[in-house]
Amino acid sequence: MKSIDLSNIIPEPEGKITLRDYFNRLPDSKQIAPRKNLIIEVSTKCGVPFSTARSWLAYEIKPRDERHLKILSEITGIPVDNLFAK
Repeated sequence: MKSIDLSNIIPEPEGKITLRDYFNRLPDSKQIAPRKNLIIEVSTKCGVPFSTARSWLAYEIKPRDERHLKILSEITGIPVDNLFAK
């Protein structure tokens, strides 16, 4: 029987991980809200509106400013070249 705790885990993608993959792998939880916390952290550190940060994470809208790519990489640990699908 499959553990309930493991039933909501999204399997690791093969090969490189993109920023969207990273965001989508965070658990959806009303108590912890890790996705919302990530959006808030990105928004705060990049100095952009919440909606802009959400667009980068959820819809793969690539930031125009190279500094934002570096900040996203620092927050997530994903290399800049892998943040967005090509």
